[in-house]
Amino acid sequence: MGTRSQQFQTEIGTIYDAITKGDERAAKDAMHKLYEKAGRKPPEGESLEKLYKDVLSVHGAEPQETERVEIKRPDYSVDLILARAAGKMKVEVSGQNGPDGKPFRTLFEGDVVTRPDPSGKGLELVANPASAPLTMTTEQAQMLREKLNGTWTDEKGNTWEISGGGNSITLTESYQNGHKVVYNGQYNLAKVTGEHIINDPLDMEGLPEQVSQQVASNFKTPYRIALDFANGEGNCLAVLVSYHLFLIPLVGD
Repeated sequence: MGTRSQQFQTEIGTIYDAITKGDERAAKDAMHKLYEKAGRKPPEGESLEKLYKDVLSVHGAEPQETERVEIKRPDYSVDLILARAAGKMKVEVSGQNGPDGKPFRTLFEGDVVTRPDPSGKGLELVANPASAPLTMTTEQAQMLREKLNGTWTDEKGNTWEISGGGNSITLTESYQNGHKVVYNGQYNLAKVTGEHIINDPLDMEGLPEQVSQQVASNFKTPYRIALDFANGEGNCLAVLVSYHLFLIPLVGD
């Protein structure tokens, strides 16, 4: 865009966010809008593919690592998570003595986006908070636990079978090739955490066979999951793989 780049900072920020999330379609759509706003013919076909790959190479193809800060106090804890690859910011406050005298967990969430900074000469990251925080009590969590068991489908088309009872929970992910990955975990105040130790090359999709075999045989890398469950809305599965966080919307069958 040459000397006109400051006129398109919003569009550039949108492209940056899409690339950061690994959303190729959204990135290409944003590139189209940028060219249209600039009064130029949007690239198509091979030209668009080359432009996308050029931008990706500058940005970096690997997802940005999740940043996490944990603050612990005798009666409460605060967990701050910046999941840049998912475009999310979370602040979780939990304690043993809520308004009803029982354990509680309150979650503040926001979407992290890139926008023009106040000077108009650069870009900055901001978190747009959700309309209201989510507070989960012991009673609410127990009611929601009954709704978790069953079959779910993620945006990749993989299915998740959730089973168990009380604080014990098992999540079984079925890849489209039929391979299954089992996560054994715990349920606490509508938050599910679990872990699967990679022990089969088929656990890792998209990696060269030799690399997958080395990881499964020698490193025993864990896949970790954390799921926040709300009453019929906002369900998402957060999968932490090699310190990267990906948010996957879930739809119950």
